[in-house]
Amino acid sequence: MQRYETILIIDPDLPEDEIEGIIEGVKEFFAQEGAEIIKVDQWGKRKLVYEIKKKHKGVYVLLDYQGESDIVHKFETKIQIDERIYRCQTIKIDKNAPREITEEVA
Repeated sequence: MQRYETILIIDPDLPEDEIEGIIEGVKEFFAQEGAEIIKVDQWGKRKLVYEIKKKHKGVYVLLDYQGESDIVHKFETKIQIDERIYRCQTIKIDKNAPREITEEVA
């Protein structure tokens, strides 16, 4: 299994319970696909680098997970049809990286 991190940018005008519903749906997707979620970190509303759908802010969510090599393609295909999710970016994490960072870099 390979480790990945994905950042999602979600519509900032959604109610908090709907944002939580999106995150829970993502967790369910990974569970159904046999992936292991290591961490879900909701960063909250942040300014976008450029305007998306006439919005200047977005809700950022970081997902840290492990799964088979096709999990990223399946996930990105699934969320492309959800208009509440503006963007996603996935990177592959080095196999030797620690599972959790305990100290922040200054």
